[in-house]
Amino acid sequence: MQVDEGQAAIELVQSQIVAVHGLGPIFRPFAPFTEIELVNVRRQARQISQNVASSDK
Repeated sequence: MQVDEGQAAIELVQSQIVAVHGLGPIFRPFAPFTEIELVNVRRQARQISQNVASSDK
């Protein structure tokens, strides 16, 4: 399994977190008992516009 940029892989063994992997390949030695969840770790930005009457925002 390959972890791409902007992702993290959480390794679970019997529903308990045992490791968090970053960028690169992941090897699963105990495949039947190990579960890998990929999560997005990119920062999300949101731009907000405001309509105000004064000059100091």
